Amino acid sequence: MRKLIIKIAILVMALTPLASFSSTPRPDADEILRRVDQYRNPLHFFSVDVDLKLFHRDENDEFSFRVYGNGTDGNLLEFRAPAADKGKYYLMLKDDMWIYLPDASRPIRISPLQRLAGEASNGDVVRTAFTVDYTAELTGEDTVDERKALVLSLKGRNADMSYSTVKLWVAAESFEPIQAEFYALSGHLLKRAYFRTFGTMLGCRVVTSIEIQDAIRPDHKTVMTYSNLTSKHYPAKMFSQAYLGRW
Repeated sequence: MRKLIIKIAILVMALTPLASFSSTPRPDADEILRRVDQYRNPLHFFSVDVDLKLFHRDENDEFSFRVYGNGTDGNLLEFRAPAADKGKYYLMLKDDMWIYLPDASRPIRISPLQRLAGEASNGDVVRTAFTVDYTAELTGEDTVDERKALVLSLKGRNADMSYSTVKLWVAAESFEPIQAEFYALSGHLLKRAYFRTFGTMLGCRVVTSIEIQDAIRPDHKTVMTYSNLTSKHYPAKMFSQAYLGRW
């Protein structure tokens, strides 16, 4: 009996390190979402160029913007092309958004859900982080294109969000975003997004293009391409209604 007990003890000691190594705890849902945002944009104070290309049966246009970030306090979008749109700006402060037009006396309030170009809404382009707007819950696992994926359910922090809920597939090993579905408050599926390509900017692995498809017309798609990510603090007045277009 004593020999049997000793053998069992030795076996337990041998297996214990292996078990603890193989059962590394998975981050919670909010931490996974934070890691996803690191691929979307690892910086809080930044500028990045965003190009939109529309692929429609009757519309194949291109647009160029520059997005400026000021931590979690605000984002600013500058219209750069086509030439007719130069001088326009979008300002987003938390959940509120305004457009500045050169010939208007004051900024005009608009909705982040309003269509900017193609399938991309104002909020899709201006906002570069999920964690600012959503809380996350891990709801399951899946396989996407032979990749093991975690499925997150994102819920808007308030009722005025661009999308009430988002279903997000995340690579189980790297936490890279794979694809997402965006839903209205009614539960209606509005669009799908596919995180197509990744690259390196400022030494970080980041998303470099996202394809957005209309949920009803999947042949209507818009591709957002990111480039020239720059780390920089910009003057606070850039993110103020009073100074839109004046700095």
